Amino acid sequence: MEAVYLMRECEGIKLDGTYTGKTVAALVDDAKNGTLRGKSILFWNTLNSRNLPKAVSDLDYHDLPRCFHRYFQEEVQPLDRDTDR
Repeated sequence: MEAVYLMRECEGIKLDGTYTGKTVAALVDDAKNGTLRGKSILFWNTLNSRNLPKAVSDLDYHDLPRCFHRYFQEEVQPLDRDTDR
């Protein structure tokens, strides 16, 4: 979680807490322990930039199997909110 906050605070880059956040955490750890010394690193942020609300505006999640409803009704990943710590 610290890596997600670090990228947002230092670089203004929003990361999801599931995949890219964990990748940055590993990258930060490698940088701290010297594994990356003398290497060029490319970090490719794969956070989806597609505007999904327009694509799914006419869909109703109630049409999905009931086991999926909680993903629309409950907070699933707190790091994905647009709020600060």
